[in-house]
Amino acid sequence: MGDSQPPCMTVRDVAAHFAVSAETVYAWCRAGRLPHLRLPGGNIRVRRSDIATFEASQWQGQETPSQSTASAKTDMASGRSPGPRLGARDPFQRGRATAAKRTAG
Repeated sequence: MGDSQPPCMTVRDVAAHFAVSAETVYAWCRAGRLPHLRLPGGNIRVRRSDIATFEASQWQGQETPSQSTASAKTDMASGRSPGPRLGARDPFQRGRATAAKRTAG
């Protein structure tokens, strides 16, 4: 009985665990990817055991979002840069493309 954590997590807790938005968690629930309980008021709860199963099935042998967030925080705490995000957009790319069109035309 010494377990201090409740057996279920809220959508917000699950989102924080996986470092994603609450909307992503709702989408996983709607798609049937994440087993969940719907309370009489419409709120959603996810069992901690289902979180572990979901995590193992979704990221087989890969780093989970929660692990990558933790490693990035560790890098930042140690003063090392976590490096560029994969797939991150260049904020100046649109401006460069617009300038190229102006000079070409």
